[in-house]
Amino acid sequence: MTDPKPDSGAVALDWWRDLRDNRAAAARLRRCHSPLEALLVPQTLTLARRLNRADRPDRLGRVGALAVTLAHVKEHAPGLSVMRAVGATSTKDDDVEGATLSEQRLRRLLLTDGDDESELMSAFVRLVRLMKGTANVADLAHSLLFWSDHTRQRWVFDYYNAGRARPDADPTADLPSASGDSP
Repeated sequence: MTDPKPDSGAVALDWWRDLRDNRAAAARLRRCHSPLEALLVPQTLTLARRLNRADRPDRLGRVGALAVTLAHVKEHAPGLSVMRAVGATSTKDDDVEGATLSEQRLRRLLLTDGDDESELMSAFVRLVRLMKGTANVADLAHSLLFWSDHTRQRWVFDYYNAGRARPDADPTADLPSASGDSP
Protein backbone atom coordinates (compact mmCIF):
# COMPACT_ATOMS: atom_id res chain seq x y z
CA MET A 1 0.00 0.00 0.00
CA THR A 2 1.38 3.43 -0.90
CA ASP A 3 1.50 6.40 1.40
CA PRO A 4 -1.38 8.85 1.10
CA LYS A 5 -0.78 11.83 -1.14
CA PRO A 6 0.86 14.55 0.96
CA ASP A 7 -0.24 18.18 0.97
CA SER A 8 2.27 19.50 -1.56
CA GLY A 9 2.09 23.05 -0.26
CA ALA A 10 2.75 22.09 3.36
CA VAL A 11 5.55 19.70 2.37
CA ALA A 12 7.20 22.36 0.21
CA LEU A 13 6.92 24.95 2.97
CA ASP A 14 8.58 22.63 5.49
CA TRP A 15 11.30 21.74 2.96
CA TRP A 16 11.89 25.43 2.14
CA ARG A 17 12.28 26.22 5.84
CA ASP A 18 14.92 23.48 6.09
CA LEU A 19 16.64 24.80 2.96
CA ARG A 20 16.97 28.27 4.49
CA ASP A 21 19.23 26.71 7.14
CA ASN A 22 21.44 25.14 4.44
CA ARG A 23 22.88 28.13 2.64
CA ALA A 24 25.29 26.04 0.56
CA ALA A 25 22.51 23.86 -0.88
CA ALA A 26 20.32 26.90 -1.54
CA ALA A 27 23.17 28.60 -3.40
CA ARG A 28 23.80 25.47 -5.48
CA LEU A 29 20.13 25.30 -6.41
CA ARG A 30 20.00 28.98 -7.36
CA ARG A 31 22.87 28.36 -9.78
CA CYS A 32 21.14 25.42 -11.52
CA HIS A 33 20.23 25.95 -15.16
CA SER A 34 17.79 23.06 -15.46
CA PRO A 35 15.60 20.80 -13.35
CA LEU A 36 17.90 17.89 -14.21
CA GLU A 37 20.87 19.77 -12.79
CA ALA A 38 18.85 20.38 -9.61
CA LEU A 39 18.49 16.62 -9.15
CA LEU A 40 22.24 16.52 -8.50
CA VAL A 41 21.64 18.45 -5.28
CA PRO A 42 20.69 15.93 -2.55
CA GLN A 43 18.09 18.28 -1.02
CA THR A 44 16.07 18.05 -4.25
CA LEU A 45 15.80 14.29 -3.84
CA THR A 46 14.73 14.84 -0.24
CA LEU A 47 11.94 17.05 -1.55
CA ALA A 48 10.97 14.36 -4.09
CA ARG A 49 10.76 11.74 -1.33
CA ARG A 50 8.69 14.01 0.91
CA LEU A 51 6.30 14.64 -1.98
CA ASN A 52 6.10 10.89 -2.74
CA ARG A 53 7.46 11.54 -6.24
CA ALA A 54 10.89 9.90 -5.95
CA ASP A 55 9.67 6.62 -7.46
CA ARG A 56 8.20 8.34 -10.53
CA PRO A 57 11.00 9.47 -12.89
CA ASP A 58 8.44 11.22 -15.10
CA ARG A 59 7.64 13.59 -12.20
CA LEU A 60 11.16 14.40 -11.06
CA GLY A 61 11.54 17.26 -13.54
CA ARG A 62 8.79 19.21 -11.81
CA VAL A 63 10.42 18.56 -8.43
CA GLY A 64 13.75 19.85 -9.76
CA ALA A 65 12.02 22.95 -11.14
CA LEU A 66 10.31 23.48 -7.80
CA ALA A 67 13.55 23.12 -5.83
CA VAL A 68 15.29 25.75 -7.95
CA THR A 69 12.29 28.08 -7.75
CA LEU A 70 11.99 27.78 -3.97
CA ALA A 71 15.73 28.41 -3.57
CA HIS A 72 15.03 31.91 -4.91
CA VAL A 73 12.34 32.62 -2.30
CA LYS A 74 13.71 34.71 0.54
CA GLU A 75 10.55 35.20 2.57
CA HIS A 76 7.27 33.30 2.89
CA ALA A 77 4.16 35.46 2.46
CA PRO A 78 1.18 33.50 3.81
CA GLY A 79 -2.40 34.57 3.29
CA LEU A 80 -2.27 35.76 -0.32
CA SER A 81 -2.00 33.57 -3.37
CA VAL A 82 0.93 34.26 -5.68
CA MET A 83 -1.26 35.98 -8.26
CA ARG A 84 -3.08 38.09 -5.67
CA ALA A 85 0.32 39.33 -4.52
CA VAL A 86 1.30 40.52 -8.01
CA GLY A 87 -2.10 41.23 -9.53
CA ALA A 88 -4.62 44.02 -9.71
CA THR A 89 -5.25 45.99 -6.55
CA SER A 90 -8.76 46.94 -7.63
CA THR A 91 -11.87 44.91 -8.41
CA LYS A 92 -12.96 47.32 -11.14
CA ASP A 93 -13.15 45.90 -14.67
CA ASP A 94 -10.05 46.50 -16.79
CA ASP A 95 -8.21 48.14 -13.88
CA VAL A 96 -4.83 46.54 -13.37
CA GLU A 97 -3.15 49.67 -12.12
CA GLY A 98 -0.84 48.85 -9.28
CA ALA A 99 -0.18 45.30 -10.48
CA THR A 100 3.42 44.19 -10.07
CA LEU A 101 3.04 41.76 -12.96
CA SER A 102 1.95 43.37 -16.21
CA GLU A 103 -0.82 41.79 -18.27
CA GLN A 104 1.71 41.05 -21.01
CA ARG A 105 3.96 39.16 -18.60
CA LEU A 106 0.93 37.35 -17.19
CA ARG A 107 -0.05 36.30 -20.69
CA ARG A 108 3.47 35.02 -21.38
CA LEU A 109 3.52 33.16 -18.06
CA LEU A 110 0.16 31.52 -18.74
CA LEU A 111 1.42 30.31 -22.12
CA THR A 112 4.33 28.50 -20.48
CA ASP A 113 4.29 24.86 -21.48
CA GLY A 114 3.93 22.50 -18.54
CA ASP A 115 5.65 19.70 -20.46
CA ASP A 116 8.90 21.66 -20.64
CA GLU A 117 10.18 21.70 -17.06
CA SER A 118 13.11 24.00 -17.91
CA GLU A 119 10.76 26.59 -19.39
CA LEU A 120 8.41 26.26 -16.43
CA MET A 121 11.32 26.62 -13.98
CA SER A 122 12.58 29.76 -15.74
CA ALA A 123 9.13 31.33 -15.76
CA PHE A 124 8.57 30.68 -12.05
CA VAL A 125 12.06 31.90 -11.10
CA ARG A 126 11.40 35.13 -13.05
CA LEU A 127 8.12 35.50 -11.18
CA VAL A 128 9.81 35.07 -7.79
CA ARG A 129 12.46 37.62 -8.76
CA LEU A 130 9.72 40.04 -9.81
CA MET A 131 8.22 39.52 -6.36
CA LYS A 132 11.60 40.42 -4.85
CA GLY A 133 11.86 36.96 -3.32
CA THR A 134 8.69 37.20 -1.22
CA ALA A 135 6.03 34.64 -2.10
CA ASN A 136 3.48 32.28 -0.67
CA VAL A 137 5.65 29.15 -0.76
CA ALA A 138 2.76 26.70 -0.47
CA ASP A 139 0.76 28.28 -3.30
CA LEU A 140 3.85 28.62 -5.48
CA ALA A 141 4.71 24.94 -4.96
CA HIS A 142 1.20 23.68 -5.60
CA SER A 143 0.90 25.84 -8.73
CA LEU A 144 4.18 24.65 -10.20
CA LEU A 145 3.69 20.98 -9.38
CA PHE A 146 0.16 20.97 -10.78
CA TRP A 147 0.60 23.46 -13.63
CA SER A 148 -2.47 22.89 -15.78
CA ASP A 149 -5.35 24.72 -17.40
CA HIS A 150 -7.13 24.64 -14.03
CA THR A 151 -4.16 26.35 -12.35
CA ARG A 152 -3.95 28.92 -15.14
CA GLN A 153 -7.66 29.68 -14.76
CA ARG A 154 -7.26 30.15 -10.98
CA TRP A 155 -4.31 32.46 -11.60
CA VAL A 156 -6.32 34.64 -14.01
CA PHE A 157 -9.16 35.05 -11.52
CA ASP A 158 -6.71 35.77 -8.70
CA TYR A 159 -4.70 38.23 -10.82
CA TYR A 160 -7.80 40.29 -11.52
CA ASN A 161 -8.85 40.11 -7.86
CA ALA A 162 -11.90 38.07 -8.83
CA GLY A 163 -10.99 34.87 -7.02
CA ARG A 164 -14.37 34.60 -5.35
CA ALA A 165 -16.01 34.57 -8.79
CA ARG A 166 -14.08 31.47 -9.90
CA PRO A 167 -16.45 28.60 -10.70
CA ASP A 168 -14.83 26.33 -8.08
CA ALA A 169 -13.99 29.03 -5.53
CA ASP A 170 -14.40 28.77 -1.82
CA PRO A 171 -15.70 32.23 -0.83
CA THR A 172 -13.36 32.26 2.18
CA ALA A 173 -10.29 30.89 0.36
CA ASP A 174 -8.53 34.22 -0.07
CA LEU A 175 -8.99 35.25 3.55
CA PRO A 176 -5.96 34.80 5.81
CA SER A 177 -6.28 32.04 8.37
CA ALA A 178 -5.86 32.68 12.07
CA SER A 179 -2.39 31.13 11.97
CA GLY A 180 -1.42 33.11 8.87
CA ASP A 181 0.02 29.97 7.26
CA SER A 182 -2.70 29.18 4.75
CA PRO A 183 -1.58 28.33 1.21
